[in-house]
Amino acid sequence: MRIYSFLFLSIIGLLSCRSNDKNKVKVKETLTKNRSIYDEFTRLPFGSDVLISHIFPNGWDTPSESNYNNPVGPHEKAFYEIIKFYNHLNKIEYITAPQFSEFKYLNIGEDTLITKNNTQYKNSIRYRLPDFDGYQCYYASNYYTFGEIEKNPISTKDFKQYMSVGNLILYKKETKSASILNILNSYAYQEGDYNCYRFFFIDKNMKIKIFEGCAGEGSCNLKLTHEIRILSNAEISIKEIK
Repeated sequence: MRIYSFLFLSIIGLLSCRSNDKNKVKVKETLTKNRSIYDEFTRLPFGSDVLISHIFPNGWDTPSESNYNNPVGPHEKAFYEIIKFYNHLNKIEYITAPQFSEFKYLNIGEDTLITKNNTQYKNSIRYRLPDFDGYQCYYASNYYTFGEIEKNPISTKDFKQYMSVGNLILYKKETKSASILNILNSYAYQEGDYNCYRFFFIDKNMKIKIFEGCAGEGSCNLKLTHEIRILSNAEISIKEIK
């Protein structure tokens, strides 16, 4: 299987995040400030603010000399900074999961296979977010190393090899039921020269923005694709941005 070097470099960064202490400190301060135990609430907003502050074009060329540790150009630098942020975010220790008894999968676009195949979310909760409109909110994530890629349990029928997965879990304590939304992922096709990504940003009002993009064959793209809101009646609204 040929996987484009951009993905390999992002995974290398995930496995060797000590090489970028400055970024690690920034992420730690953003996500875990005054957090003495791991099941303490994580403050909002939650996610990389580069997604909100940087204006990406519809697409841009990728310089051949650009890489994870030495990005070239403003869009490349912003793109790599986002990847590094979520690599560090997904390395926080697990916390205790609530007692689930019922699950409902809510698709964002076309992600039925990834959501239903990622059965590890019950044991991979890393953050508890503030409660919102009747829900306890959690973030669960998994990522896979080089040796785990080929046996990845989230490899799908359309030949995608998933490298990282992050799910938002909206849990109702009274019924022990949960709604699962896949808000972060990265994957490569088993045959191909590009990788695709999904990132998220949750603002202080629990409005969730989903960004998606791909990188490969000398070009990149990243754009806002969905907005998710929890309505006052506890319904979950998923709006596609066209």
